[in-house]
Amino acid sequence: MNLGCMILYHPMITSKTKIKLIQAIFPVDTIEILEEENNTVILYAWNIKQEQIWQAVAELVSTDIICGYGFGRRKKEAKKEAVNKLKKWIAIDTEAIKF
Repeated sequence: MNLGCMILYHPMITSKTKIKLIQAIFPVDTIEILEEENNTVILYAWNIKQEQIWQAVAELVSTDIICGYGFGRRKKEAKKEAVNKLKKWIAIDTEAIKF
């Protein structure tokens, strides 16, 4: 079983909006959505192909939502990978703002 995790962050887009976007992309019966602080949403998706997560990330990034994503057998390892990617994207975004 493949478990995918996505973490969506944008300081000005509400978590409710991000949740609606996720629900429009993924079948509701295969996902778990958690609302976190700072307008951040975590998605766990079961039995999903990596390409589906990558496509969703590409679509959401095009709306300026910063996304981290990861995969694993358990939530903990998928989330850890997603957090690491999210931190890299936030660092890149922060560097871009300085110019």
